[in-house]
Amino acid sequence: MEQKSRALNYISQFSMLLSSSLAAAGVDSSGTGGQQCREQGEALSELRQQLQLVEDEAELLRRNLADVEEENKKVAGPMSSTGLLHRCTVLMSSSLVFMSGTAV
Repeated sequence: MEQKSRALNYISQFSMLLSSSLAAAGVDSSGTGGQQCREQGEALSELRQQLQLVEDEAELLRRNLADVEEENKKVAGPMSSTGLLHRCTVLMSSSLVFMSGTAV
């Protein structure tokens, strides 16, 4: 869960950085006015496409996270009354530590 949160944070930061780079460039993307302007327009267009892909991926991750959280609520309700919730949380945390090689 924390890894998804970090991924969303990274994508958000990348998206803001890319947006600010596009704004700072101030390039006319129409491609008129010579070779340099056309090249800058193509680069700007490619950056916009990459930004759109990153934003789409971020939205997909947000939806997946919401689905996982909803499923977690459904499972956690019955488990909390039996005491299994704490044991499962510990087991999941241990698994994440093992998979990532870092502490959660």
